[in-house]
Amino acid sequence: MASLLALLRAQEQLQHHYGYKFEEMTVEERITFIKEQAIALTDEVHEALGEIKWKSWTAGDPYINETSYLNELTDALHFLMNMMLATGHGADALSSMMATRYFEKNSRNHKRADDGYDGVTGKCPKCRRDLNDPGVTCELTIDGYQCQDDMPPYPT
Repeated sequence: MASLLALLRAQEQLQHHYGYKFEEMTVEERITFIKEQAIALTDEVHEALGEIKWKSWTAGDPYINETSYLNELTDALHFLMNMMLATGHGADALSSMMATRYFEKNSRNHKRADDGYDGVTGKCPKCRRDLNDPGVTCELTIDGYQCQDDMPPYPT
């Protein structure tokens, strides 16, 4: 079975073949690339939906056209990996970073399930980010919540 590392390495090689060297791109170039990949990812997910009977109001038996459905999800995975690679980290570093983040989030989701998570409690009332998620810096001030998007950049 292929690992995430093997998939990311193969995708990185493909992107290099297309001429994308993320570590050499400007931030603006990477942002443009990420936006295009996000649109393509969304399109592939919608195409996957087209391979199942998901509309409860239509007649007919439920179905999943499994081969086509999985093909569309494979296309989506390509675009998702491109978005990860566009950070400029190589496949090896990304594989470790994403695995760590996945298992941390998986653990939090298990705790949420055990605690009766409602999707509202513990979120910033202004931006709706989960206040317990790593990297969220929203804070309550005398004037209300100040969200990370409103905060001045950290000095470097």
